[in-house]
Amino acid sequence: MKDLRTYYKANDGGVLFAFGFAAILIYQIILGLALEATSQAFLWAYSFGAPLLFVATVLGGSFILRANPFAAIPMRSPLKPQDGGRVVLLAVLSVFAFLPLAAAVQWVFGKMGYHAVPSYADYTSTWWRMLLGLVGMALLPAIGEEFLLRGAVFGSIRSKGTVYAIVLSALLFAIMHGSPVQFIHQFLIGCIMAFLVYQTESIWASVLFHFVNNALVILYEFVYTATGATYTIPWWGYLIMFVVALPLLVLVLIKTGIRKSVGSDGEEIPTVVAPSLGKGGEFWAKRGEYVPYQPQPKPIALYVAFALTFAIWLANTISGWKS
Repeated sequence: MKDLRTYYKANDGGVLFAFGFAAILIYQIILGLALEATSQAFLWAYSFGAPLLFVATVLGGSFILRANPFAAIPMRSPLKPQDGGRVVLLAVLSVFAFLPLAAAVQWVFGKMGYHAVPSYADYTSTWWRMLLGLVGMALLPAIGEEFLLRGAVFGSIRSKGTVYAIVLSALLFAIMHGSPVQFIHQFLIGCIMAFLVYQTESIWASVLFHFVNNALVILYEFVYTATGATYTIPWWGYLIMFVVALPLLVLVLIKTGIRKSVGSDGEEIPTVVAPSLGKGGEFWAKRGEYVPYQPQPKPIALYVAFALTFAIWLANTISGWKS
């Protein structure tokens, strides 16, 4: 691997995303020919297969592009205990802060006649299905999507600026799921996960956040179904949830944004990079020619991938409205 690059070029992320998205579409078509699209077999096969295709695309595609993914993607291991604890706390707070937003958007779209509902495999009827759900709909998507979005995409455009890379990778993360109802909270979650990768210099921070976020939803719905609960959260309950959780989320994010660097005299120098997102970390600064804020070519491949993904997202949005 000595002849491979240790960083991604500006267009590498777009190429890898296009490969990954195309692989998913082809896989979906093949599954549709073999299985009923609404069957549990189809839904489980898609849940387990799609994330693995993302990982295969990033690893295989990186080598084709002459880049070493194990060097280009920040995989500092293990994640420091204090970082891991903060990531889990952020994931929990994000669920409480953004669930009201998701419910509000869903209510508004419902009033406007939008009726499309994403299909998921049954992970609530039995405990073993719930365990399968934790693997196929929480763990594997966390690994696959983070390697692609926060590893390849964010990593390839990080040199063009932190805010730029965070926002663009989060937008791509939001529209690739194909649901306008989920767009806002998925975009916000995508921003947090990219920020965590930047701050911790570890893709495992966003993988952990992603897993906890998905797992909490799965566990909640499983318990709700298993107990035969019939309650619904009133609007004022969502409001309280939002008002309490959002400030706490912002506070923890700001706390996470304080990174310490070592001066020439060996003393730790606190450097506040949030919320302004200033200097990059050691990982980003040691990528050879891949230095933050150094002029780079425009990521044309990523813009093309974004346009195609947005077109599919728009088609799904239009088809979701009642005629």
